[in-house]
Amino acid sequence: MAKKQIISVQQAVIMTGRSERRIQLACQTGELRAEKIGRSWHIEKTSVNEYIRKIVKAEKARAKRAQKKGRK
Repeated sequence: MAKKQIISVQQAVIMTGRSERRIQLACQTGELRAEKIGRSWHIEKTSVNEYIRKIVKAEKARAKRAQKKGRK
């Protein structure tokens, strides 16, 4: 069984380009698989990779909608 890679909020911020607060909210809401130990969030790295794919997919969809809207 593979050991889970755990990263900090700061590492997730660097990976995603999102703010520290946005990452913390994603942890709180369950968007990111994370565990709070004391005052720190410990985030599964695979969860961050999935989150990045979700962000990219949403941004592509948003750009496509904007492009369609501009054609009308």
